[in-house]
Amino acid sequence: MIHERAGRLTLKLPELKVSRPVSGIVSVRNLVPPKAQKERLRAQRAHANGKSAESIQHLKRAIRIHPDYLQAHNNPGVRYRGSGDFDRTALAFGKAVKLDPSSAQAHANLTLTLVALKRYAEAEVSARRALQFEPDRLKARCALGLTDAANNNCTQEAAQNLNGAAEEFPKARLTAAHALAYQGNRGEAATQ
Repeated sequence: MIHERAGRLTLKLPELKVSRPVSGIVSVRNLVPPKAQKERLRAQRAHANGKSAESIQHLKRAIRIHPDYLQAHNNPGVRYRGSGDFDRTALAFGKAVKLDPSSAQAHANLTLTLVALKRYAEAEVSARRALQFEPDRLKARCALGLTDAANNNCTQEAAQNLNGAAEEFPKARLTAAHALAYQGNRGEAATQ
């Protein structure tokens, strides 16, 4: 509701529950109506109970209530990825990236999906965007290393990214070993 009195413009927003973002900055797009939040929580409960289809329906309702709800767009991507539907996963994560181009999480999720779809050039761009916003995000480092290795671009950077991500993603060690062997560093490849 907008009021104007004596040259002052007042904007009154409905009460919304907002969790404090990590950065301390609240964007208008982060103001999520309680009904949409409830649908996302219902989706989480359904997912926890193994009801993936029901979970996705709740997320779709949350999106209808609040089309710019980043988490409601990101979460179906996770559900679709779990079922192996990478095309739908890419669409969901792509929408999340469009909603918040500075979300390292959304870029990292999209990157891994693009790698699964063998769309390596797009995956590299998305991984680098994720790392631009969060240089230490292991998922993005792993995805960038996988992208480089899949493109037979086994550089020192690829090996470092994969090796750095190996603690959280143990299979990255195998790809790191491949990248190191490709560079001729057989000793370190054997260690991996």
